[in-house]
Amino acid sequence: MPNTDIRIQVTFPAHWKTRKLERLAGDAGVKCLIFLWCFTGVNKCDGILTGMSDLDIEDAAYWTGIPKQFVTALLECGFLEGEENDRLLHDWKDHNKWCAEFSIRSERNRKSIESRWNTSRIQDEYEANTSCSTTSKVRKGKEGKGKAGEVIGGSGGNLKKQEEEEMPADFRKVSDCYQEQYLKRFNKKPPWGKPEGKHIRELLDRYPVEDVLKYIGYAFQTDDELIKPNIGVFRSCCSFKFIDRWIAGRSKVNLSGNTEGTLQDLIDSGFLK
Repeated sequence: MPNTDIRIQVTFPAHWKTRKLERLAGDAGVKCLIFLWCFTGVNKCDGILTGMSDLDIEDAAYWTGIPKQFVTALLECGFLEGEENDRLLHDWKDHNKWCAEFSIRSERNRKSIESRWNTSRIQDEYEANTSCSTTSKVRKGKEGKGKAGEVIGGSGGNLKKQEEEEMPADFRKVSDCYQEQYLKRFNKKPPWGKPEGKHIRELLDRYPVEDVLKYIGYAFQTDDELIKPNIGVFRSCCSFKFIDRWIAGRSKVNLSGNTEGTLQDLIDSGFLK
């Protein structure tokens, strides 16, 4: 999208340069100067009119008077500088900095959008593969050997050839563990996407993978009135608050000499009611 505006100071009508331009080129000269600024804001955002002859400049400004009279007046008043084919508007970057930096800003935004798109695409593929891997089953051939890459998936049970992408083993373990537990409980796949993948990474940054896996198993078995209503939402079920409480309770039981850490142990220890 091109630049859509320029700045004109409120003192422009009364400025001595404007009054001089009016004497040299009439009211049409002042009007054409504004037209030239508008042309520059769209086509020459940096204010440099390289490659434009004096007649080209006058055409861009809609000047219909004596050829080169308008450009000559602009040079004499100080609105225009430089030699023909290499002229520039006086102090354009100072008065229209936002417009002058349009190209730089556009390129920066383009790279930013491209970077976000690439990151999002990679993450989508990564997490979609994570979700798919939990419902894929290896179909064995007549000889009893699994055929690499032959999987069963989708509501119709159609066979699909899918090559699994590599991903961190711990990430896969947590994802598979929760989704398998969810599938057993609700007989359907859980909602899964970017937020869930992000939360797995946050969990693995904070806890050992073994603790996360044990907690997920505990969460789907417990009658805890706080955890039980949240098992259908991964981020709620596996919140830091619930896991920290579970770890603290398990530690309390272990310190008392019981190494099993079952739900009944937690209740008997007085940590859960």
